[in-house]
Amino acid sequence: MMEDIVRRPVIFIEAGKAFKIECNAGVMSKELLPEICSNHEETDVRVIVYMQYIQTKMPHIRTVRVRAKDSDIFFILLFYARSSTVNIIFDMGDRLIDINQLAENYSQEHISALLALHAFTGADCTSAFKGKGKVRPMKILNQNSKFIQIFAAVGDSWEIDELVLSGAEEFTCRLYGFSPRIKKVDEAREIKIKKICGSSLELRQGLSVDLSTFPPCKRVLLEHMKRVNFQVCVWKRAHEHYPEIPSPLDHGFHINSETGKLEPLWFEGDVIPKALVDVLAEEDTDEDDIADEIHTMDDDEEEDESDDD
Repeated sequence: MMEDIVRRPVIFIEAGKAFKIECNAGVMSKELLPEICSNHEETDVRVIVYMQYIQTKMPHIRTVRVRAKDSDIFFILLFYARSSTVNIIFDMGDRLIDINQLAENYSQEHISALLALHAFTGADCTSAFKGKGKVRPMKILNQNSKFIQIFAAVGDSWEIDELVLSGAEEFTCRLYGFSPRIKKVDEAREIKIKKICGSSLELRQGLSVDLSTFPPCKRVLLEHMKRVNFQVCVWKRAHEHYPEIPSPLDHGFHINSETGKLEPLWFEGDVIPKALVDVLAEEDTDEDDIADEIHTMDDDEEEDESDDD
C-alpha cells in the first residue's frame, strides 16, 4: 500500500468520509474530499457519488469498472447510466457487462421501472415472492406498458401513490397466474381457496394446503410496497450527498419490542379475525367440557366396580 501511495494519490473512504493521501518529496499529506462524502449507509448507493467525483475532478478517465456480484448495485448503475459521461463496466468476476450499452436498449422510464421491480421481487432490504424469481416478473413488466409506467413512479415520493399501490396489486395477481380481470389480491386468494376446498370452503381431513403458493393479502402487500418504495427512494437519491431520509418506521418497518432491533412490519392488525378467535375459543371450551365429562364418567365407572368388589 505504501508503494501505491508513493507512486500516486490514494483515496480512502470510511464511515461516509473520504480522504486523499499522497506523498510529495517524501512528505505524506492527507486531504478531506467533501465531493465524495455522504450520509448514505450502503456502498452500493455511494458508488454514484464516487462516479460523480470522477466525472468532475478526473475528466481524463473515460471508463470506470465496478467490481461486485450484488444485483442491487447493477440496477442502480443502470438507472444512472444515461446521465453518466464515463463508460461504466460492471465486473461480476466471471464476465463484464457494459452498463451504458445496455441502457441504450431501454427508455429511462423503463429503466426506472426495472429498478423498482428489482426491489419489488426481492433485494437486500426487501423480501421476495417464494418461487417467482426475477425472470417471470420481468417478462410480465416488459409486455405491459401500464406496468412499466406504474413501477417507474415507485420511489419518486416517500409516500406511495394510490395508483401505484393498485397497479402493484394488479401486477401481483398476474404474477401468480390470474387472468387480467382479477386485479385484487384478496379476491385472487379467495378464488384459490375455493379451487382447493370447493364451494363449501371446508378443509377436508388430510388435505394439504401450501400457503406459500397464495399471493399475499392486501395488508401484507401494502407493507411490502412501503418497504419497496422506501428503498427505491433511497436509490433514486444516490446522487445526493446528504439526502433527507425519513425514519423507516413509517415505511414498512418497526422496532421489535423484545430485541430492540429494526425489523419488517409484515402487516397491521390481528393475525386472525377476532370473530374467528371467539369461535375457536368456544370450540376449545366445548372440547374441554366433553373431556371433563368423559373423565367424570370413567371415575364413576371405577367407583361402581369397586363397590361390586
